[in-house]
Amino acid sequence: MAQGDPLGCAGAGGADGAGGQALLVATYIALAFLGYTIIMLPLSWWSAFVLPHRYGQSTQNRSGWATDEVKTTCLSLALAGFVGMLIYWLLGHLDDRWWIWASALLIVLASLWTSFSPSCSFRSSTS
Repeated sequence: MAQGDPLGCAGAGGADGAGGQALLVATYIALAFLGYTIIMLPLSWWSAFVLPHRYGQSTQNRSGWATDEVKTTCLSLALAGFVGMLIYWLLGHLDDRWWIWASALLIVLASLWTSFSPSCSFRSSTS
């Protein structure tokens, strides 16, 4: 395995140069993400479309749900690709300490995501 080549692509007839390695990593990330999305699609359909309609909590039609699902997948894929490439960069540049910085990065990103995502607030009525 060549130095700076965590996936071992340089000597195996794989992608040449940093651009080729980045493309290879992005492809792996995209395939893994899309595979997971396809596997989870029935559960997503059930939890985000069937159940809300069963209990009268949604009036969204099937095409609207599908459009929202495609938008969510595209945005999530872009974010996962960026974070995955950043972790791959850390892996190639920080030797044995990459996992510490990757963990710190993921903790910060999870904290930011939690801070900015919509949340439900339940207020108790005390009358």
